Amino acid sequence: MFVGGATKKSYNGHWTHGCHQMTYRNYSLVYRSGYRHSQHDCLFCHHITGPFIADTDLLRQNLLDIKMADNLVFQDLFFRISQKGLKLGVCPDSMFIVRNEPSTKLSRMEWLPLVKKHQINQINTPEGATFSFTCQESDINLEMLDRRDFMSLKGNVMPPCMLKSLADHIKFVMRVCAEHNIFCEINGGTVLGAVKLNGILPWELDADVFYLASNHSVLQNLSQVFKDAGKTSYCTLKIFCCKQNKILFLCLILNRNVKHIDMQLQRRVQSWG
Repeated sequence: MFVGGATKKSYNGHWTHGCHQMTYRNYSLVYRSGYRHSQHDCLFCHHITGPFIADTDLLRQNLLDIKMADNLVFQDLFFRISQKGLKLGVCPDSMFIVRNEPSTKLSRMEWLPLVKKHQINQINTPEGATFSFTCQESDINLEMLDRRDFMSLKGNVMPPCMLKSLADHIKFVMRVCAEHNIFCEINGGTVLGAVKLNGILPWELDADVFYLASNHSVLQNLSQVFKDAGKTSYCTLKIFCCKQNKILFLCLILNRNVKHIDMQLQRRVQSWG
């Protein structure tokens, strides 16, 4: 055990083990109070909120970031230790009486330095609050992302901020179609995610939309609508049409957090039978 902690007791008689489990997957950091394993009356933890002692050689590995804000120093320390797979523990037989204990509850803004440093997109805090962050706040730059470097991503999934951005763009395109009486429907992996997850598949890089051939000229005339939307979060950089195997495609190239939405012309869409 590289870090050993103690339980803490307040002057009003309340005590807590201060042991939390921590999971970091898919750009999301989740804290859960409690422990999964114990040995020799000590609880194995990922994060400790009470007094602790640490192996000196461990701290010499530059794991203690003195540039981090005071209220995040130990969150950062325990996060980095847990990522190394090292053991932390709390031994309830050791108890400290604490007085005037400062609040460990952090606001969304106070979490930002840790979020940016470790590219965290969502946090479930030890107190049970949930905070989501934008790709920019998390320092996640997907401008150059393509399918070739997709496998280099953590867990081979898209960050939640990118999935939300893609979902927002799909809604925007479908809303434009509805406002101009263009019949469009999502297809392929896009509809699979909507049906199974009520959202976007975690590994989705783009979106697929079918539209009726009879609506093609109307959709083409809306190019300025998509370009004007570039002044908002719905940024259209380029619109082009091409013919491949006698099937006409209209591809909307969107902002840096969304690769593209493929709009494919169909003589008959599936929902029409």
